[in-house]
Amino acid sequence: MDVCSVCKNRDKSKDTRFFCIGHEQEMEYIAGLYPDKDRVRKFLETKRNVQWIGYAAYLKVYWMIKQELGYPIPG
Repeated sequence: MDVCSVCKNRDKSKDTRFFCIGHEQEMEYIAGLYPDKDRVRKFLETKRNVQWIGYAAYLKVYWMIKQELGYPIPG
């Protein structure tokens, strides 16, 4: 697994829990793990209309960010 050394440490206990894109604090938590918080936050906001993201586990959201923005999964 490609882990980001400059990203903040994530709470790995959340990896299998469902991400709720409608909760601001959850979007802030994920965006705050990356060096370019604003870019990640805008990316998540554009995904609000995608049905599956609201029912995805946190780890799946990290993988989506990795695939679409090129950021490694936070350590």
